[in-house]
Amino acid sequence: FTYTDCASATYDWVYTYTIDDNAAPTASNPAAETVSCFADVPAVDITVVVGETDNCGAAPIVTHRAPDVTVSNVITRTYRVADCAGNFVDVTQTITVQDNTAPTITCPANITVNTNTACTATNVALGTPTLTDACGTPTAVATLAGTTVTASTAFALGANTVTWTVSDASGNTASCTQGVFVKDLQAPVFVSFPASVTVSNTTLATLSATATDNCAGTPTITFTDGTTVNDPVPTCYSYKFHFTRTWTATDASNNSATATQVIYLTGVQLTCPGPKTFTTKSDGVANNDCATVVKASDGLFPVFLDGCNASVLRYTMTGATTLSGSGVVAGLSLNKGVTTITYNVSFSVTENCSFNVTVTDNEAPIIPALTNIVVNACALPATPFPTNPAGIVDNCDGGSVAITTVAADVTANLNCLSGTTKYTKYITRTWRATDASNNSSTRTQRLYIKDSTAPTASCQNITVTINTSNVTVAATALNNGSTDNCTAAGSLSFAICKPATVGGTCTTFASNLSLTPSMIPTTTPTPTNHVLIPVVIRVTDACGNVSTASVTIRLQRQGTTNKEQVITDPNAAPIALDRPSSPEVASDVEAAHGKLKCYPNPFADNLNLAYNLTSDVQNTVVKIYDMQGRLVTMIENGEQFAGYYTMNWNLSELQSGMYNICLELDGKCTKMERVIVLK
Repeated sequence: FTYTDCASATYDWVYTYTIDDNAAPTASNPAAETVSCFADVPAVDITVVVGETDNCGAAPIVTHRAPDVTVSNVITRTYRVADCAGNFVDVTQTITVQDNTAPTITCPANITVNTNTACTATNVALGTPTLTDACGTPTAVATLAGTTVTASTAFALGANTVTWTVSDASGNTASCTQGVFVKDLQAPVFVSFPASVTVSNTTLATLSATATDNCAGTPTITFTDGTTVNDPVPTCYSYKFHFTRTWTATDASNNSATATQVIYLTGVQLTCPGPKTFTTKSDGVANNDCATVVKASDGLFPVFLDGCNASVLRYTMTGATTLSGSGVVAGLSLNKGVTTITYNVSFSVTENCSFNVTVTDNEAPIIPALTNIVVNACALPATPFPTNPAGIVDNCDGGSVAITTVAADVTANLNCLSGTTKYTKYITRTWRATDASNNSSTRTQRLYIKDSTAPTASCQNITVTINTSNVTVAATALNNGSTDNCTAAGSLSFAICKPATVGGTCTTFASNLSLTPSMIPTTTPTPTNHVLIPVVIRVTDACGNVSTASVTIRLQRQGTTNKEQVITDPNAAPIALDRPSSPEVASDVEAAHGKLKCYPNPFADNLNLAYNLTSDVQNTVVKIYDMQGRLVTMIENGEQFAGYYTMNWNLSELQSGMYNICLELDGKCTKMERVIVLK
């Protein structure tokens, strides 16, 4: 400003204004980015900073603040936004690397390497795996049992597995395996031994060789001998020769090495045969002994490689056979077992050789012929055969042999088809005798089941009504529970026979009996309406065993009123009465209806019966029971009028004992009397 005072003096004032800009610009952080690989991280680009402003109006200046900071797979990049006054603000951008793709690896091919002196393999060249990755170059590491493979890594004999692992920058991994096969191709090494030695025949067997191998274990030593060279011409007492022995050492991997040695021998040379085996029958004699006689042709003498002959030999036997003598073994008996034969020459016990002779037992035990057993029974007994057959002998074990059976017993049904023997079945058992040498023989024995017991015949009296035509009665109609010990009741067969004369013998049996009307008398002495016919019933079982029973057939005319009473022995001719009789001992029979008297009592063969009827009865039956309540026999008198009746009954077939006699009137036992039979 200019100022003029009153004196017209002029003054100038200068005002200085200072404007301070202390406000920093504003800007937003750049947008975060995501890439797949570190190689894909974008270059620095300030244009990613947007929205920067400043209070003074001029556009802020954006610069990159290096370096970027990388933590794991996240990159933090910083930009600075500054105005002309030097005010600034920093903004950051995050770039995330998301590499989720694992690298790939292809292992080198399997390899085979040789061992070193320690039986391992080192400095193994594994080769190079093939690697790929979507984001850069990955690295691979080889490990054996979890340890990184180096030149000094020792691979063991056999199969080894190397694991290759590849890793990329994002920590993704992949792996594969490679086989390393270590083989032992190094042969054993012989330990130093003399190239030539001089020994006698007795010390020849003590020669040996040793070898070592790079791997654990002792090599196997074998040898082969070359052709013997005589030096000079041999004599029996002074003999010298030599031959070349080739030693072979073989390790567990079948690697082998050889070494040779010249062996000079002096003295008598005897070479025994190898082991011999004979049987107790080798001499061709089945003499049931436990030895064999050896022959000269069996080759049981040594071979001389000098001028000696058998005349200077001596032998000694030990083991199963103990014996000594001169010459060679021939014609001598060697026992079962192992006998060691040692030969030496008479002038030098030390010059000897030995071999074993084994005699085995090949003769089976002898089982004598066995007697078949016959048992009268229906079923196989609990112990049908003896524990073992007796009399078994063996050439070596005597009677001490094992007795067994061959498989199971075999049963065959004969059904009594062998005639009179009545065999129902037989059981075949095969015995086996086995000695200690497992020689065995067999013998067969049979047990026959025989049924020779007759059936129990139980038959009954029957009543047959006839008109003018013949009536055929089957024998089975008189059966009353016959039984047999072996044959089922339903399989029993029955036949009937009517004696030609009363009390006669039955000879002709048939399955049935023809009854004719003429069998009932119609003429003198007295005509009747019924007759008692004695018959014999024959019961036969499946094996033809027979028993008989005598019973009675009451043959009556059709429509008869049975007003007649037969007073007769069942085996005698019938006698008819037209009217009731008076009792022989009237005072013995009470007047009440159905009262019964039996006399004499006791009795032997014949029994008298008296009873009183005060009214007519449709059916009168007299029955005899034993003390077990079983029906023994009976007589059917049919319809009877009121009155006194007596009858004489021959009961000679009854055995001694007590019996009950029942008077049955119209199906009801009205009176029971006990009688005694004394024979």
